[in-house]
Amino acid sequence: MDTHILLVCCYRNMNAAIKLYFPYRFDDLLNCVCGKFDSLKDAHVSMFFKMPGYNNFTLQNDIDMDNMVCLAQSSRLDHIYVIIQCWITQGAVDSGDATRSPWADTCNLSVLADES
Repeated sequence: MDTHILLVCCYRNMNAAIKLYFPYRFDDLLNCVCGKFDSLKDAHVSMFFKMPGYNNFTLQNDIDMDNMVCLAQSSRLDHIYVIIQCWITQGAVDSGDATRSPWADTCNLSVLADES
């Protein structure tokens, strides 16, 4: 079984390919994504992944990472599209009244099944 999968990450109008190796850790991916795209801070990032035939899946922790890889392997995919959004906080942070607003538009990626 392969010990890596390719993530095609999209933020604004930029893409980056990240080869994800076992063991899959969310914090490592988050740090890598923030290093690939200027102005991203890990506290302000939301990630989603796309699979053929499904809506977006959230990507928030190690369990989501494991589920993403399991779904990709069961579908025989060698790459997964990851959509990255950056959030800005508006309002008083200490009062608990802060709201989150998307800062970046969501990328529109068509998802194709691997035909190998």
